Amino acid sequence: MATEDRAIVNAEDATPENTPSGVEDNVRWHLMSAGVFLALAAITGALVSLQLVFPELGTRIAVLSYGRLAAAATHLFLYGWLALGFLAAVYFVLPRISGRSVKGEWLALVSLIAVAVAAASGAVLILAGLSDGRPYLQAPVFSEVLLLVGLILSTVVVTRTISQDVGHLVPAQWYLLGSSWWAVLLVAFALLPGLPGAVGAMQIGFFRAGLAGFWFAAAGMGFLYYLVPKLTGQSSFEGSPFSALGFWSLAFVWAATGPVLYVYGPIPGWLQSVGVAFSIALFVPVALIARDLSILMRGRARLIEDRVTFAFASVGMLLLVLVPIHNLAQALRTSSSVVGLTEWTTAGDLLLFGGAFTFWVFALAYHATGSGSVRRGLGLWHLGLSFSGLALAVASMWIAGVATGLTWAADVNTGEFTAIGDGWSLTDWVLEPFLAMRATGMVLFGVAQLLFLVVVFSASWRVPESEANINDEAFDLQLAGEGATISCPALRGGIIAAFAVVAILTVFVPWLDPSVSEATILADTARTYAEGSPAADGRAVYIREGCVACHTQAVRPIVPDVGLGPVSVAGDYVNESPALVGTERLGPDLMHVGSRLDDADALRAHLDDPRADRPWSIMPSYRYLTQDDLDTLAEYLLSLR
Repeated sequence: MATEDRAIVNAEDATPENTPSGVEDNVRWHLMSAGVFLALAAITGALVSLQLVFPELGTRIAVLSYGRLAAAATHLFLYGWLALGFLAAVYFVLPRISGRSVKGEWLALVSLIAVAVAAASGAVLILAGLSDGRPYLQAPVFSEVLLLVGLILSTVVVTRTISQDVGHLVPAQWYLLGSSWWAVLLVAFALLPGLPGAVGAMQIGFFRAGLAGFWFAAAGMGFLYYLVPKLTGQSSFEGSPFSALGFWSLAFVWAATGPVLYVYGPIPGWLQSVGVAFSIALFVPVALIARDLSILMRGRARLIEDRVTFAFASVGMLLLVLVPIHNLAQALRTSSSVVGLTEWTTAGDLLLFGGAFTFWVFALAYHATGSGSVRRGLGLWHLGLSFSGLALAVASMWIAGVATGLTWAADVNTGEFTAIGDGWSLTDWVLEPFLAMRATGMVLFGVAQLLFLVVVFSASWRVPESEANINDEAFDLQLAGEGATISCPALRGGIIAAFAVVAILTVFVPWLDPSVSEATILADTARTYAEGSPAADGRAVYIREGCVACHTQAVRPIVPDVGLGPVSVAGDYVNESPALVGTERLGPDLMHVGSRLDDADALRAHLDDPRADRPWSIMPSYRYLTQDDLDTLAEYLLSLR
C-alpha cells in the first residue's frame, strides 16, 4: 500500500516541539483541581452510602441529610471531577496531535475558574437547601449558567486550536471537538425554561444520556485515540470509514437512549420504543470503537512500558463494553419490569461515570504526570482498590435490583402486597445486605482516591518518551481501512446537526403529542399548587430535601405496581415544574400516597422519626426541619391523591 494511504502517520511530525515531555500549566491546574473535586465527591459518596446502612448518621444536621448530600456528591463528581478531567484531556491531546500549541491559554484558565466555581458553588447551594429538584441538574440556575460560560470559553479555545489544521482531521480531533461543542449545547438545552411536566422528565432523560454520550464518552474516545498509538510507539491514527461510522453512530445513538429512563413510565409508548431501539443500536458505536483500538493494539501490548496508564485505559474500555448490555436490560420491557426503578438504574450510572469515564481520566493523569512509569507500585494499588470498590458496589446494586424487582412482583402474585406502608419492611430486608456491600465498596473506592491525590500533587509532570520499537510495515493496514477525511467546518456542522436531530426526536416531537401536553382531571384537581399554599410550600421542602432521590411519583402498568393506585400518564404532570417522577425506589412510591393516609399527626411524627414506629426503616429523619416545614411537607404528601 502506498505511503500516503496509510492510516498511520508520522508521530514525530505530530508532536509539538515546545511540549515533548513537559506538561502545560493548563493541563496541570485542570488535573489538580479535578483531583480535589474527586476526593470531595468520593468521600461524600461514601458517606451517602453509609447513611443507607446507618440511617441516623448525620440526621441532626441539615447539610448532612441524605437527599442533600447525595445531590451534592453527584454534582461534585460530574461537574468538578469529570468535567475538569476531560477538559484537561482536551488541552493535553490537541497540541500533541496537531503539533501546534493551544490557542488562548488565558481563556482556558478563565474557563477552569468558571467551571470550578460552578461545581463548588453548586454543591454548596444544594447543601444549603437551594436544589433545583431535577436529577443530574440539581444546582441552582446561577451555577449552571456559570458552568455554561466556562464550557463556552473552553469550546472557543478548542475550536481555534483545531481550526489551525487546514487539512483533514484525525479521529482524536473529531471526538474532542465534538465533546466540546456538545457539552455547550447540552448545558444550554438543560437551561431552557418552560418545559413543564413530562416534557421536563424527557429533558432530563435526554440530558442524562447526552451527558454520557455527547460529552464524556466523546472526550474519552478522543483521549484513547491519542493514547493507544502513543503507548504502543505508533503515530497518530488517521482513521478509516469504520472510525467515521463509529463517531457518527455514537453521536446519533447514545443520547437517543434517554427514554429508557422511563420505560413503563409516564411518557408516550412510542417514545419508549425509540429508547429501546437505540439501546440495541448502542452496540454499534461501542463495537466499532473497540475494533479500532484493538487493531491499534494488535501485537504491540507486550511493548508497552507504562503499564499503569495502559491498565486504567483498558479497564475503562472494558467497563464501557458492559454499558450497552446493562442499558439493554433496563430498556427491554420484559427485564425492565423487574429491574426498573431499582438499584439497577443507579448501578448503570456508577458503572459509566464512576467506572469507564473515571478510569480514563485516571489514565490521563498517570500518563501526563509520568507517574505511570515512575510510581508503578502506587498506581497499581490505586487501580486495585478503585476497581475492587467499584466492582463490589456495582455488583451489589445489580443483585439488589433483581432481588427487589422480583420481590415486588412475587408479593403481588401471592396476594400479599408489600410495596407500601408496613409492608415495605420486606423490601428493606431484601436490600439490607446489598446496601452494606455497596457502602463497603464505596468506602474502598473513596480511600483509593486519597492515593490518587498523592500521585497528582507529588508528580514530576514529565511525560516519558515511548521507547517501543515498532515496524509499521508489519501492521495490517487493510484492517485499518483507507482513511477517513473530515474537515473542521463539516465536522462542526455535523456535530450541531446530530444534537438537534436527537433533541427534536426525543423531546420536542413528544411535546406535540396531545397525551403529553393536555392536562388530566388528576392534574387539574389534585396536582395543581397555588403559590403560597401549604401544599406548594411542602412541595418546595420535598424538592429541597432531595426526596426524589428515594421516592418515585409514577405508577406503572405492570404487576409490581399493582395496588399503588391509578396508572400514571404524562398529562398528570402538566401543571408541575419540575415533575417529580423519580428514577429509583429506595422507599415506596408516593404518587397517590394521600389516598392511603388520613392522619396528619402520624405522618408528621413519621417524618420527624421514621424508626419510632418502623424500626426497620432506612428513611432519614427530618427532625432538623422546623415545625412549619414538617407541617407543610405533610400537607403536600396528603394532597397526593
